[in-house]
Amino acid sequence: MTEERIVESLYQALLGRSPSGGEEVTKVEHLQRGGSVEDVIGWILSSPECCLWFYHNAIYDQLTAPDPLPPDVPRLYLWHVPKTGGTSLREMLRPHFAETEFCGALSLSELYRMSHYRLRTFRVIAGHFGPTLPQLLPEVPLVTVTLLREPVSMVMSHYVHWRDQGNPGDPLTALARAMTFEKWCRSPDTLGLWSNPQATSLCLQRIPPNRDQAQLAPEGSTVASPGNLSERAVATLDRIDIVATTGDLLAVYQTCLDRLGIEPFFDKSMRENVGAGLNEPISESTREWLLEHNTIDSDLFERAQQRSAQLVAPARPAARAWPTRIPQPSSMQFSMTLIPRWSVSSLLVLALVLTSAIAVTDALLPGVILIGLLIAGPCCALFTGRWLATAVAGAWAVALAAVVGIPDGIWATATYAAYVVGVAIATVTASFAAAIIERRQMLST
Repeated sequence: MTEERIVESLYQALLGRSPSGGEEVTKVEHLQRGGSVEDVIGWILSSPECCLWFYHNAIYDQLTAPDPLPPDVPRLYLWHVPKTGGTSLREMLRPHFAETEFCGALSLSELYRMSHYRLRTFRVIAGHFGPTLPQLLPEVPLVTVTLLREPVSMVMSHYVHWRDQGNPGDPLTALARAMTFEKWCRSPDTLGLWSNPQATSLCLQRIPPNRDQAQLAPEGSTVASPGNLSERAVATLDRIDIVATTGDLLAVYQTCLDRLGIEPFFDKSMRENVGAGLNEPISESTREWLLEHNTIDSDLFERAQQRSAQLVAPARPAARAWPTRIPQPSSMQFSMTLIPRWSVSSLLVLALVLTSAIAVTDALLPGVILIGLLIAGPCCALFTGRWLATAVAGAWAVALAAVVGIPDGIWATATYAAYVVGVAIATVTASFAAAIIERRQMLST
């Protein structure tokens, strides 16, 4: 099998398409120089396309996603308004949940390309999704939370962000780096960035980008809605369950976990998300100018202050129905596997990649037969403790065993049959053992 054919096969298996636009050249050259197939597989798996479309392919729903949470289990949606401290709150909450339960820092593009099946498995979803997420999960009991910030400090934060972290090729970055803050916020080219941005984040619908636009604009674009912005922003804020200001992170953190029935444990290091400062004074005239152009956000901030003052942690139930890190039993997936810190999906992907690498190596080495090593697939998947994941890995190993008999030159021989049957027996045995493990976990949970 030639290097070109190997790269073509890997693209077909992992992305469902052939390589295009010369993207296979470096990978073929890598193999020709003696590089490993594992490197090529790793490059494809880490590509933005694979990460973006992985859950979009229906075949992966049952293979890699945990089972959806029961419909009556409340989830938390951190309605992240940019530059309000949402990142700090997200990181304060993260340690309370298993990796498969927490969805944070996705772009709108990635959100739309994640299957509905997978979205219903998360206990917490955080992002700049505005009113979009509740519409994607209308049947899910979402506890919504948002933070708002004093308008002048928010504008300052926007300026510092563009100045220090903006895309070098973006004209807005160039403006922030070429102007002082006083000049920047009075420029007509920047008004749309900081004039009532919190009201805009609460109200405006977002259009997700298509596949071609995802790399350039992963957060999509906003679409204007009819009606008065102030009225719509106030109505939206009133519908959000937990509203507070940036200065009340600890109270919000405690309230969020109380609403989910989880015991909070606070570490001050969780709040470390301090950016660079403005490093220049603001004149009174500039402050008045900013407040004049942020009257809606000023009103929203006052409402958030009133809501913050009302935050009182409710009494926790004596027994929590859904404690953190201890999942409920399901037909296939649990958060815990036989190897700590390895999820079911990670072990399954490892098994599939491992067997694929063995098969490709077998096909490339003349006179060497490695079919027997394909039992590593179901044996690796056995550590998931899930019979279906083990069976899937085993079926893939059997299929590869049947195929590589051709380049090995033993097709339709007794030796070939013995190898294939051996891999099949290993698959059945491992799947049976995984079923026993899964049954015992279910009974003990």
